[in-house]
Amino acid sequence: MKGLDLCRRYFREVAWPALQEHFPEYLDRIACGLIGPGSDVFGFDDAISQDHNWGPRFWVVLSTRDYASVGNRMQEVLLAKVPASFEGYEIRPFPPGAGERHARVRDIRELCESLLGHAELPSNDVAWLGIAEHRLFELQAGEVWHDPGRLLTVIREKAAYFPEMVWRKRMAFFWEGLFFADNFVRSAFRNDRVAEQMYLGWALHCILRLAFMLNRRYAPYRKWLHRAFRGLPLLANELDPLWADMIDGMSPRLKRDAFRACLEVLGRATNRLGLIEPQPFDEETAYASSGAGFNCYGFATAIQQTITGPLARLSHWDGAPDQWAFDLGSAKPSGYPEIVRALFGQTCEQAESE
Repeated sequence: MKGLDLCRRYFREVAWPALQEHFPEYLDRIACGLIGPGSDVFGFDDAISQDHNWGPRFWVVLSTRDYASVGNRMQEVLLAKVPASFEGYEIRPFPPGAGERHARVRDIRELCESLLGHAELPSNDVAWLGIAEHRLFELQAGEVWHDPGRLLTVIREKAAYFPEMVWRKRMAFFWEGLFFADNFVRSAFRNDRVAEQMYLGWALHCILRLAFMLNRRYAPYRKWLHRAFRGLPLLANELDPLWADMIDGMSPRLKRDAFRACLEVLGRATNRLGLIEPQPFDEETAYASSGAGFNCYGFATAIQQTITGPLARLSHWDGAPDQWAFDLGSAKPSGYPEIVRALFGQTCEQAESE
């Protein structure tokens, strides 16, 4: 049983008749569906997923004006009139006493704030750095079953992908991140197992996230990163066979060769974009022989040099908070805009005035 299939039937057979009966005058002005966080929303749920916040549920989204008029009453009526169980399933909240409701009525601005950290999509590239990528993935995930006024659909379309310069800025950062991930190989040769594993995680994170960027697809948070990666149209078939030797290679040389092969796949794909002069793969440094020896830094700086507008004022190692911070997945990005403003205050002010 897939959760989204269950929720779709639940909405059409149980919730929609209740909305027709109690709120007929609002049917042309609401959006109904299920988006946001959750393995069921992503289509990644399994039997393990059913232990918390999984089960029949739906969202109703209202304009801010309509929410002020009827939002609380609609929430109360739906919770009272729509049964919480369907086909033998009901939600097991986590933590107990909190968690997901079977019916949620949302103000469109509050919904955007909770997902993106902004009540509406920002108008400048620096502000876009304050939006966590996995929240944009969640905005696009799931299904919208009813939206005659395109209340929710318009926002999803406008946020279909990063603005061009934000995309380039994020790619430059991940190439810089891969430059430091080379410590995975150097630690393996030192037989420093703890450092090796820490840098292995960072290397995999940067490779996977950069692969999503080269596909122009949003990436989910870490738990589902590889699962979603396997569905990418480009690069997945080339990269996926290389993980085994990076993770379980019987020697540092095997691990290094697998890491180098991953970097070459990403390098070819980046050169094919036509954004930069094709970059050589080999790094010209005195210590290249002790690592993968790949020109990650060259790719990072070359991409940064193509950026125009306010993000051109930042270095290639200046990334978005969700690129360099370990996100718990459930953590909201409400603080990310403030982090970006604190780090890049003058650039933010200039971007807002332009």
